[in-house]
Amino acid sequence: MVIIFTNCSTNEKQNLNEVISTQKKIENLNSITEITSFLKPKIQTFNIDPSIDTLIKCEKGTVLYLPKDLFNLNKVSKENHLVQIKITEYSSISDFIGGNLTTLSDDKILETAGMLNLSATVNNKSLSINKGKEYAIYFPKTDTIKKMTLFYGSKDSTERVNWDLAPTIKKEELKPQLLKNYKIGLSSYGFESTNDKVKRNIKKSIQTISQYFSKNFQVSKIINKEFYENQYSVFIKIQIDSSGKVNNISNYKSTIVTSEMEKKISDFLYQMPPIDIETSINEFSVVFSGFLDVDKKEYNKQFKEKYSSFRNQAITKIDKGELNYYILTATKLGWINCDRFWNTSEEKIDFIVKVKSPNDTKVIITFNEIKSVMQGEKQMDKVIFKNIPINKEIKVIGISYSNGLPTMGVGNTITDNNEFELSSFNQFSLEELEIELNKIN
Repeated sequence: MVIIFTNCSTNEKQNLNEVISTQKKIENLNSITEITSFLKPKIQTFNIDPSIDTLIKCEKGTVLYLPKDLFNLNKVSKENHLVQIKITEYSSISDFIGGNLTTLSDDKILETAGMLNLSATVNNKSLSINKGKEYAIYFPKTDTIKKMTLFYGSKDSTERVNWDLAPTIKKEELKPQLLKNYKIGLSSYGFESTNDKVKRNIKKSIQTISQYFSKNFQVSKIINKEFYENQYSVFIKIQIDSSGKVNNISNYKSTIVTSEMEKKISDFLYQMPPIDIETSINEFSVVFSGFLDVDKKEYNKQFKEKYSSFRNQAITKIDKGELNYYILTATKLGWINCDRFWNTSEEKIDFIVKVKSPNDTKVIITFNEIKSVMQGEKQMDKVIFKNIPINKEIKVIGISYSNGLPTMGVGNTITDNNEFELSSFNQFSLEELEIELNKIN
């Protein structure tokens, strides 16, 4: 096997990459768009031979392994053997603002370890990944404990990117010994959180709610398979009484599933033993969805074997201090995110920020606890951030412009039901603004 290493920080002749910067010198600012245009990270461009394995190392530490024959070249000229790869890395507050990015999967908050936008072309014709092929992405780790996974992004009507959890295991590629069965699982947003010291258990038991559900909720194999293959989900709000018993259930969102199935889930929740929850909150959200139950230990072994030769050669080219990565595999190009859901038990509120000129001000919030960035909705003289957990320490960041130069205001507060007014803005040059933003990380 041959691997070509390309590194965007080197000028060696044998490396075929070319770095293109989209940053421009801007003077006399007249809009927020001009500020975000400056803050957008540069595009890094690499020209690679698609017939051999390639390792690309990007400026901010992201590494990509592109195996040979990854791309579908059926519709392009055979004369041009080089594929142009364009990569934009997003890892800082200024990057996120420049890319108009947030860390949301629908209304659920994500903690990110980094984002990419990735494309592949030949003679300006876009390429796709060959069916059954995948490539590896190495995101630099900042935390050795947290487990991250892959999300794919797509732009909505407001040009913001929404992130969807990528399937991590493709059933058509599973070895028979890995497959166990299809199951309907419960994800308990609010009940259980990896950040909580106390797990939400069944009273007088070491079982968590999810574990209890998995063991005791029984439906036919056909229904389990239907849930997985059709990506069915049922979202339910439940209330519990002072003893921990479920006393009220309301279905507030679901995909197309039968009323009998929804009733079966509701009946199960009503008969569930009391829940041991040490909180004053009595309303929670839960979601039921289908998943493919596999032998994770065997799957991880299979994955390691698949990339062992790649890892061994990569180590010889990567500094020892940079060998700590989240390693994910992807089957798509476009928007890629290394994330995890931030499951918190706190009540969700609409957090309101008041600014003098919201139409000329970009307002975001970041959480002290995790790496995440939210954008709000402008209403009159206010910016509203929806479904934000209460009692969280945050920074409110406002960016505007005055007399042709950027201005920025930063306020520290805790999320609650009171309006927060951001009124003090300081003037910066564009370069200074970028530096100040990234001190916030």
